[in-house]
Amino acid sequence: MRLNPAEQKAFYEEVGRRIRSARLRRKPVLTQEDLGKEVGLTRTSITNVEKGRQKVPIHTLVELANVLRTDLSTLLPLTEPLALAHSLQGRPKIEKDWILNAVAAAGQTKGMK
Repeated sequence: MRLNPAEQKAFYEEVGRRIRSARLRRKPVLTQEDLGKEVGLTRTSITNVEKGRQKVPIHTLVELANVLRTDLSTLLPLTEPLALAHSLQGRPKIEKDWILNAVAAAGQTKGMK
C-alpha cells in the first residue's frame, strides 16, 4: 500500500505526536535540545519531527526509541490511527489532539484489564 501525500503528512504528524508524548512521559523529562543531543539532531530538528514537518529515517527512530526508553512500535502508528488522523483533517487542533490522545490512551489500557 502506497500512501498518498495527505496520508504521508498524517503519518508523520502522528509519529511526531508519539515522539513528543514519549519524551514528555520519560522520567526525567527530556527537553527537545537534550533529546536532539542524544540522537545527533538539533533542537530545531526535534521540533520539526514532533510537528510532523521532518521525516525521520528508521535508524533515527530506533535511536529515539532507545533514548526515550520505549519500544519502536510505540512510535509507529498503525493503520487505524493513521486513518483516524486523516479523517480528522480540517477540525480544530484542540479537538483533533483530544480525540487522538483519547484513542491512544484507550489503546494503551486495552490489555491491562
